[in-house]
Amino acid sequence: MKDRYLYITILRDPNTRYISEFKHVQRGATWKAARLQCDGRQASLEEVPFCFDEVDDPISAPTLVRLHDLISSAVDHRFIAPGIKPRPGFVSADWSGVSLDDFMKCPHNLANNRQARMLANLTLSGCYKNGAMSPEMRHDIMLKSAKENLRRMAFFGLTEYQQESQYLFERTFGVKFRRDFFQYNHTHASEAGISHRQQRQILKLNELDVDLYQFAKDLFSQRLQKTLREDTKIRINDIVHGRHYDETARRGTMSDDDQSKDLDKRLNLLINSARRHEEYEEGDEDDADDDDEYNHRIANQKKYSP
Repeated sequence: MKDRYLYITILRDPNTRYISEFKHVQRGATWKAARLQCDGRQASLEEVPFCFDEVDDPISAPTLVRLHDLISSAVDHRFIAPGIKPRPGFVSADWSGVSLDDFMKCPHNLANNRQARMLANLTLSGCYKNGAMSPEMRHDIMLKSAKENLRRMAFFGLTEYQQESQYLFERTFGVKFRRDFFQYNHTHASEAGISHRQQRQILKLNELDVDLYQFAKDLFSQRLQKTLREDTKIRINDIVHGRHYDETARRGTMSDDDQSKDLDKRLNLLINSARRHEEYEEGDEDDADDDDEYNHRIANQKKYSP
């Protein structure tokens, strides 16, 4: 018997995911070792160039990195004027210290629409060949493919809904986690302090991810409600008690009041669904009692009838 492999994934709000990746790159991450495989071959640097200046000479690279560290140290200790700093990525082979505006300006930044691209079958849109078709057609095919692949997955979760994701995973695969998932809303992304202009630009750069995430939330809600309806043995306490919602934390730019309303809405969805199941089960028992009483009355009528 052949093994059966199931693909699963976790999606995240496109805005916070993009900011989180920006902060990661700002700290020195590059993904230079990532192999962009598609249709049996790896994407070339001409197709997907780096957004930062790459150091090609393996001998001079360590020297330049050390030089960068020395200059940075000198700036920190005020041995030279604080305003004189090396351009991020100029003498080091990464994008350390990049600003959000510069991060968004790179036209081939793989952070843009990353979730849609990684879920899609890129062979349908010409892989990483930019001239294979128009950008509009490429994006349309990529988005449709990402949605279809997500729909076919046995399970996917949402970062912003940890407890609901845990519930779906456990019911889908028949397992039980030893510890409940915890909702972390205070992250590096929440501390970025971006402007409204930058916020709009992020959403514009990630239009495919925004569309995909809305589709994912709708599909996630459908699967959650379907699982609750089918799980007739569920108890309200299994969902409400033991779950660790962080009611005081903010999600993105939501106010405390909006955060509380959102939490209430999510809990009510689960509680009402569970109550409907309990009422349904109680209704079945009542119907059975009514049937027994009816049969008993019929038997008595036959017994005492002339």
